[in-house]
Amino acid sequence: YTDRLGIKWVGDGAYVQSGESHTAKNSQDSGLASTLRVFKSKNKNCYSIPGFQGLKVLLRAYFNYGNYDSNSSPPFFDVFLDENKWITVETTEDWKNYEIIYVPKRQNISLCLAQTNPNQFPLISALEVWSLDSNMYNQIDSSHALMLNQRYAFGSSDRISYPSDPCNRYWKAFSGNGLVSVSNTAPSVVVNQTKDEVPSAVMSNAVATFNASYNFSDSSSSLSFTQEVPIYLNMYFTEVEDLNSSFDLRRFNVMVDNKVIDVVSPAYQIALETTYANITASSNTRIYLAATTDSTLPPLISGLEWFTISSPLSNSTTNMTDVLLLFFLISPISVEGLTSLQEGFPVLKEWSGDPCLPAQYPWDWVNCTNETTPRITSLLLSGCDLTGLLPNFSSLDALQTM
Repeated sequence: YTDRLGIKWVGDGAYVQSGESHTAKNSQDSGLASTLRVFKSKNKNCYSIPGFQGLKVLLRAYFNYGNYDSNSSPPFFDVFLDENKWITVETTEDWKNYEIIYVPKRQNISLCLAQTNPNQFPLISALEVWSLDSNMYNQIDSSHALMLNQRYAFGSSDRISYPSDPCNRYWKAFSGNGLVSVSNTAPSVVVNQTKDEVPSAVMSNAVATFNASYNFSDSSSSLSFTQEVPIYLNMYFTEVEDLNSSFDLRRFNVMVDNKVIDVVSPAYQIALETTYANITASSNTRIYLAATTDSTLPPLISGLEWFTISSPLSNSTTNMTDVLLLFFLISPISVEGLTSLQEGFPVLKEWSGDPCLPAQYPWDWVNCTNETTPRITSLLLSGCDLTGLLPNFSSLDALQTM
């Protein structure tokens, strides 16, 4: 269907081989949160999404338990992205979404949902992938990912997304105690000098502080971690008034705890983006704006993006010679005349993702070595009710048991 923003959504049947379709009982509309796919078998179930190798992408996943099973028991489970742990989803009676920005290194994006506890069945409501310009969010290298904590459009009365933001980032409207919303008096704001392509709609409003400083980390409910983690912080500023330079000055410090990390004096009609990627933060960290001693006006801000930086991403996969024999789901390939086990035995086709990785979630019917590039050592096919001819296994030269 096409949603109210003009975005076309398709069913997920072409990207996953398993799971059951259900309807959320608590959904009030026919949109993203109204249906879900639930995975009640296997220790992991994976989506395979082609077409983004080497591109910087924004991936957003939606989860709505919706009491589909009438048990009023929301599950929790792990989600892996290309065999890297992304999030632990703790579903509630309300729906939620998670966002990550990264560069896929493989031919297909592999998003896997893993069951972590008995009778806690993983589920997903929707999944979207948007390509980004390669120069966006480039203060970290492609071996790391950015996991969104918060993204704010300060002073806005409504959330800003597509088509105002062609990348469909969700900018939450925000104003709070100690802040006053102000509208920009400029007829337009030049935003094309910002490397991360902030939408002009974000820069049309701002918030200023009543006092000389404001602690933005107090505003972020995402700062629940007690250990310090590396963060990536984008701030977007523009002066909202054409100031009389003889009398008025707006200048302020960006501070982490008691340390000044930047001094900002925004210009009228021009968007300024500042990025801080070399800092760490925990629940006790104070990140705030404070007016300089010579400033006659308080700090203001129009937009903010707050990410956690991931650990280095692993690009390990099971030995490709082994995988080619087992796993031709998207585009079957002929390798020296070998036929795929999964092509020959449809009951095995529901298995997806990497057969051996992550190590705690291999396929149930294989055993693997513990190497960085694992090899398949056993095929455990008893109980699969297979009939027919077995393929040639000569290329599985690490195989010990079948």
